[in-house]
Formats: sequence, C-alpha cells, structure tokens
Amino acid sequence: MRHWAEKVACEALQLKGLQLIDHNFSTTLGEIDLIMRDGSTLVFIEVRQRRSAAYGLAEETIGHKKQEKIRRVANQFLQRDSKGYDQQCRFDVFAVNGDQTEKTIRWIKSAF
Repeated sequence: MRHWAEKVACEALQLKGLQLIDHNFSTTLGEIDLIMRDGSTLVFIEVRQRRSAAYGLAEETIGHKKQEKIRRVANQFLQRDSKGYDQQCRFDVFAVNGDQTEKTIRWIKSAF
C-alpha cells in the first residue's frame, strides 16, 4: 500500500470482517485504493487523509468528478471478470483525519 492511511484503513476493515481483494488497482482512468469483499458485496473504497481540518475533513474532499472517476475504474475492474456484473457492489469512503500518531477514523458505507 502506498500511503500509511491506506494501511490503517485496510487493517481496520479487515478487523470488521472485510476481505482484501486488491489494492491500488490502477488503469489509465485512475486508481481505486482498496477493493474488498463484505460478505457477498464487492466494496470499492476510497481512502482520504487530512492532517488538519482547517480546510475541511478528509471525507469532505470527494467531489462528483472524483466519484465518477472511481465508478469508471470500478467498471473496468468488473469487466476483467466475467462474474463482475453478477456481484452486488458498494462505494465506501474511509476517512483518516490527523497524523500517524493522533488520528480519528470514519468509515462511510455506501458513500456515493
């Protein structure tokens, strides 16, 4: 994983029972930080981190353009596997506010 916040997110979500499928899945369209399975649901997770809330919280930084980009990359991931369109999917956000030593985390299911 490329960023410490992604590792924090992955570990926290695994403790909640999710299984890691892929991380930093990248195409020419963009990247998805974590792809996990929650029961029978495939979950595409955008991890956001902000050191300071002076300009807003990490979870507030995902606009419509970023959401659309994530959807397009998720579609490419699903096209790799013929079973892809038979799976229920969800888009989550995992926000980390603070730094490695002092942080708060928030998992937002079905964020968009």
